[in-house]
Amino acid sequence: MLKYILKFSCFVMICLLTGSVYSCKEDVEILDGPVIDEKEVEKTLNSASVEWGASFEKVSKHMNGYSLVTSQNNDFLMFSNKQSSRFISYKFKNDSLFSTLILMPQMAEDADIGNVLRGYSFVGELDNANVYHNDENNTLACAYETEKDSVKYQAVGFTPINSTLISTLSAIVVSTGDANDIKYNSATISGSITGVTSKVKVGIFYDTDKTLPASSRKTKTTTSMDDFSLQITSLTEQTTYYYQMYAVVDNIYYYGETKSFTTAKDFKYQIGDLYPNSTLPIGIVFYTASSGRTGKIVSFDYASDLAWDSDGENSTSASCSNTTDGSNNKMPETSPVAKWIAGHGTDWYCPSRGELVTLNSNLSKVNSTLSSNGYSIHQGLYWSSTQYNKSKAYFVCVSSGSYGGYNSGKYGNAVKDDSGKRCCAIKKF
Repeated sequence: MLKYILKFSCFVMICLLTGSVYSCKEDVEILDGPVIDEKEVEKTLNSASVEWGASFEKVSKHMNGYSLVTSQNNDFLMFSNKQSSRFISYKFKNDSLFSTLILMPQMAEDADIGNVLRGYSFVGELDNANVYHNDENNTLACAYETEKDSVKYQAVGFTPINSTLISTLSAIVVSTGDANDIKYNSATISGSITGVTSKVKVGIFYDTDKTLPASSRKTKTTTSMDDFSLQITSLTEQTTYYYQMYAVVDNIYYYGETKSFTTAKDFKYQIGDLYPNSTLPIGIVFYTASSGRTGKIVSFDYASDLAWDSDGENSTSASCSNTTDGSNNKMPETSPVAKWIAGHGTDWYCPSRGELVTLNSNLSKVNSTLSSNGYSIHQGLYWSSTQYNKSKAYFVCVSSGSYGGYNSGKYGNAVKDDSGKRCCAIKKF
């Protein structure tokens, strides 16, 4: 019995979601629909084909008296009766029928689907559905309630117990990942989809209401056949958002679980502030943009007597021509300065010539914070990451006044193995 239920769990995901039969996640009142008796149910079930392996053309011819609703690439068929009160869907693979789904009005309360499924034996319940099997006909049946257009319906699905097609099918599964890079007004959400062989539409629903109501939730989409991520923006600071990943395959929605995250406080930094806070600071703000929401910080410490490149005159040319953004300068991995900065962790880098000039312009506020927190101030001739030529690099006088023969904020160049210079590390936020 267990093997049938496990086998059928795959069928439930495939068959129940293989056509545009019903919609999910709509926040509308679900109404009771018309009611039919056992005789009408049996007549409807008998009108559907459960001839496993039948071709697309053969099943189409079988549906006399029904109108074609949709047909998709010889993979899917859906029919309805004249009153559009009964729908029958078929799923094919390699022109071979492997699942059938019937949607019809609810049965009367005193009716029993087991009486209608003659020759079938009851297996058990699975996700609020009753499962039956008929070994002689190599068929499993699943009876459950669903809704279409906000009206309740009775559904019965059929699939073979043993089939090479069924054994090779992968269930479509959508997973909702974690929220990353959470800011005061944005976050990046990860997700994944399995069971598809080409890119499909995937997306995210998000809202401050954890029920994700259709009337207010927002969505963002992309395409994927495996892992994907989406950045959502225009969020409100210090607010909890609920989100759920979804995918659309053959016009059917598949959903991942619902998760949540809380946006950060919209903190605006000023030059001289400890970053990210005074409790666990990692640096001092020396430059700001976007009204203080973004900027750059400088390390508390500095190094002395380190060469830019120990090879000096024999240095090879490095990709270090940027004068305004040191993160774009690729210093040699063997550089003593680069090694020292790498020890500070991810995203720290050696400032460019221009960034050291900016640091010097705001040095009084930076040094005031350093002094009040027990650190040594920044002062001296500091290596930049900007190369002057193959054997030389720029340095900048970072000082409140002249230092070492250079005026405050002025720069010069020196052979790269000159160990008489200082260096510091900076980072963007």
